[in-house]
Amino acid sequence: MSAERLQKVLASAGIASRRDSEALIAAGRVTVNGRVVQEPGLRVDLEHDTVLLDGAPVRQPTRRTYLMLHKPVGFVSTVDDPHHRPTVVELVDVPTRVFPVGRLDVDSEGLILLTDDGELTHHLTHPKFEVEKEYRVLLDRALDAEALRAWRSGLLLNGELTAPARVVLVETTDVGVWYTVVLREGRKRQIRETARTLGYEVRRLIRVREGNLLLGDLPLRAYRPLTDEEVADLRSHIPAPSPQETPVVAAPPSTREERGAPRREERSYEPRREERGGPPRERSYEPRREERDLRGPARAAPGGADPGGAPGGRRVRGAARAALGRGVGAGRALRVPGVRGRGAARRVDRCLPGRLRGDRRVVGQRQVDPDPAAARAGAAHGRQGALRRARPVQA
Repeated sequence: MSAERLQKVLASAGIASRRDSEALIAAGRVTVNGRVVQEPGLRVDLEHDTVLLDGAPVRQPTRRTYLMLHKPVGFVSTVDDPHHRPTVVELVDVPTRVFPVGRLDVDSEGLILLTDDGELTHHLTHPKFEVEKEYRVLLDRALDAEALRAWRSGLLLNGELTAPARVVLVETTDVGVWYTVVLREGRKRQIRETARTLGYEVRRLIRVREGNLLLGDLPLRAYRPLTDEEVADLRSHIPAPSPQETPVVAAPPSTREERGAPRREERSYEPRREERGGPPRERSYEPRREERDLRGPARAAPGGADPGGAPGGRRVRGAARAALGRGVGAGRALRVPGVRGRGAARRVDRCLPGRLRGDRRVVGQRQVDPDPAAARAGAAHGRQGALRRARPVQA
């Protein structure tokens, strides 16, 4: 068998319920491989570990025992009673050690299970599994509408709200009124305390069903073993083992999603126009700066003189070309009417598209030698060359 928690092993061995097994461990009565253990969460395997309770070995039973008992009034639902009252275990005669599944108070009667299966006991009694238990309740008088609504919806009991319950009127007799109450939780003396909180008295309380198991016509103080079908139906309340209890060696992650990485966006392929059967895409041609006729640099000149295609820029270019055609040196300054601002300060060679080739500037197909004297004269005005008029200015 695989390793399991110590309290679960004790409960499965029929020592006690899981909760009572935790108390035995905390009291130091359990040893594992010769060492006293007081930690309920320790995992052990009876095939490889030696577990002792008060010096006696703990072994897994080969066959489980499941009994149904019709409990009478006056017996407590426990194995040992410190007040020496009679217990429900004294009413059964079986060779194995059994304990009651849940509790039925000493003043109540009806169906109670006894078994050596601690795992089944845990799942039948823990409130989170919500196993239904049905009772026949005799009250001193009929419930009024407000009390019936409060009992069905839940009310504060010892500072905690009770779960909703099914409460149905069955019959009215001379000794009181019978109701059917179905609970999904099992607090101590819950039905009696609920009735007392609402102002009523419980005169008799009988449990008639647990899960799908019915008390039927089993006589008082009698017991019988459960059939295999009844045991299978009760064990259906036990859920499948969780991954924590049954460790599985997982394969290493192979995809981005398994590794926790964000999923990449899928890129769709769009076929080219030629592949779709259409004409090839026409690509526009952008002329080079030297090939542009009236377009200058994209930078706008201050004062409204835009050399890149605005009306002022076209005047500057026309005047520069005319001056160049008359033999004006490239470094000479020009003044163009209608163009104002600091952006108009240009030399002839700066007003036309071109590129430097060594110490010469190429304008179109013509090479223009710079005029150092004109460049020095233009620098005296704050920039190299100033556009004044469309006629040469003496340096």
